[in-house]
Amino acid sequence: MITFDEATHKYWGDEMQELTPVTALLKQYGITSDYSFVNEAVLEKACNLGTEVHKDIENYLQGSDNFTHPEHVERFIEITKAQDITWFGSELIVGNKAVAGTIDHLGNSVEGIILCDTKTGSTVNKMACRWQLSIYAELLFQSMGQVVNKIAVIHNRGDKSKFIPLDYIPLFVVRRLLTLEQDRQEFMEILEGKL
Repeated sequence: MITFDEATHKYWGDEMQELTPVTALLKQYGITSDYSFVNEAVLEKACNLGTEVHKDIENYLQGSDNFTHPEHVERFIEITKAQDITWFGSELIVGNKAVAGTIDHLGNSVEGIILCDTKTGSTVNKMACRWQLSIYAELLFQSMGQVVNKIAVIHNRGDKSKFIPLDYIPLFVVRRLLTLEQDRQEFMEILEGKL
């Protein structure tokens, strides 16, 4: 079972080994957005908004009506209805022996099982999201045997919100990246004398 320490933002595996977060793995390969040019105070405010909106949506999906940003929850509900999605999972931790991450939303759609991520930033890096969600879909399959039919982002920007369907990164490429990370971690254990 994989556990997540919210305070340190670290994932731990069955044998209490630290796992690489999906977002950190993508950063190693330059497949993330670069925010180094953004003012620290502005970036912190944006991160806090994202965290609060994620919590609001999780509260909504769990039946609560306690929201910090009700307008974002309303947009989420509107998009959900427009896409005919019924959610059955949120904040689901997935992983293997080397990599872990947290799926924002998992649901049923007319196209089958859909895996979605909520983004609140001013723009969406579609390539980074394709990688992130493709990896989550493969980790979900590896850990639970669940096949995902569609990946998408809900760009939740209040009245400018939209649903963005994405194409998968080819499965053989995703699996290769996950294998490379597992091999890297095993090699590091050899160097440290743990094996």
